[in-house]
Amino acid sequence: SNRLISNLTTLTSFYNRSANQKTGVAVAHWLKEQFLKTAEQYDRQDIDTYFVATSGYRQPSLVTVIGKDIDAPAVVVGAHMDTWDG
Repeated sequence: SNRLISNLTTLTSFYNRSANQKTGVAVAHWLKEQFLKTAEQYDRQDIDTYFVATSGYRQPSLVTVIGKDIDAPAVVVGAHMDTWDG
């Protein structure tokens, strides 16, 4: 879809997403904003998105919980947003 291509284009425009670079921190904030916008677009009140500080890195980990009010086991999906230095 066009939205997927647009998001990938924006994500890859952060040339160096190293966890210790300003652009690594910037991409974390951009991704958080995308989750928040999508939750708002679909009127999802059961989503919580927040940062967790990481030891030794400027880039925080980004956590998004879908179904935060459900009393059931959670599913966690993870991915790397950082890149090698360079």
